[in-house]
Amino acid sequence: MAEILARLAAGGFEAVAVSLLWSVANPAHEERIGELLEELLPGIPHTLSHRSRRSSGSTAAPPRRRSTPR
Repeated sequence: MAEILARLAAGGFEAVAVSLLWSVANPAHEERIGELLEELLPGIPHTLSHRSRRSSGSTAAPPRRRSTPR
């Protein structure tokens, strides 16, 4: 993983998005990649898909809507 991140740094990317299969159910691997990004590419913004409500294939429950009497 460090080798891939070094290539990203050398490529001059401005941001990184991480999206791993089943990360909503078990985010451990995405979290580790996030730690490595902070360690090896400080200052480059990144996002982890399991933290996003709009991530593709998310199993997260949508926000509850309720009616309030007027």
